[in-house]
Amino acid sequence: MPHQTLILSDTHLGKPGSATAEGLRPIWQGIDELVINGDTAEVQVPWLRGAAVRELDRLEQLTGQDGVKLTLISGNHDAYLTDRRCLQLGNESILIMHGDALHPAVAPWTRFAQSLADRTERGIARATQDDLATRLDIAQHVGHSEFLREYVIASLGENTLKRILARPIEVPQVLSYWRQEPLLAERFLERYAPQTKVLIVGHSHRRRVCQRNGRTIINTGAFMFPGRPQCVIHQGDTLRVHRIIKRAGAYGIAPKPVIQINDAAFDAPAIKERKKPRAA
Repeated sequence: MPHQTLILSDTHLGKPGSATAEGLRPIWQGIDELVINGDTAEVQVPWLRGAAVRELDRLEQLTGQDGVKLTLISGNHDAYLTDRRCLQLGNESILIMHGDALHPAVAPWTRFAQSLADRTERGIARATQDDLATRLDIAQHVGHSEFLREYVIASLGENTLKRILARPIEVPQVLSYWRQEPLLAERFLERYAPQTKVLIVGHSHRRRVCQRNGRTIINTGAFMFPGRPQCVIHQGDTLRVHRIIKRAGAYGIAPKPVIQINDAAFDAPAIKERKKPRAA
């Protein structure tokens, strides 16, 4: 039977109101490999780090008990949790990355968007290469340094809803990013990964499946506000997207897929992953 890989994102372990390792456990039953595509745990927030680490330990324990390989990709909330910034499956026809590199500001709805964008542009100008790995490394560095210096200290003491109510300008900025995301993704792929047929991201917390000039762009949503996650299952030459449902505090996978894509390229044996970062 072909290897089954389950992909989700933005579990934000350790943050009140988000997922727990125990709650996620039903999702990976019968799966060979679980990939969490960034913002797995709130390890960069000082007052959440203890809970986040405990949940990470439990996640590793439970997946190990169930015989499931756990693969983590870093996001902007856990930039150096792992050096892995993306996975490319199916002879590079499928690209899995958090999505924080799609926009130079990383999180353009925050009060520090311009500072983030400026730092990204400086990193690009200094870089000796203009390729996917370099661009992801720059986003990793920018997200981590700005997160610690400004974003965490000034913003994340509040929960997401309270922060939005305190700064309502974020609402149209988030909506604007949601509208732009497919175009940003298309431009990113044209420049850095033109061979990609399917892009899987998270980051913006808005689940979606859309088509852009022959490519499929999938956002797996989030396990916190606004709380509408979905997952991707890759098996052989098939890619399926399923809604994730929550009952009695535990998550499960809706049986009927939102979309199913069959492509012989998806079954290619080569798996490429980015492990070692370069300095931005």
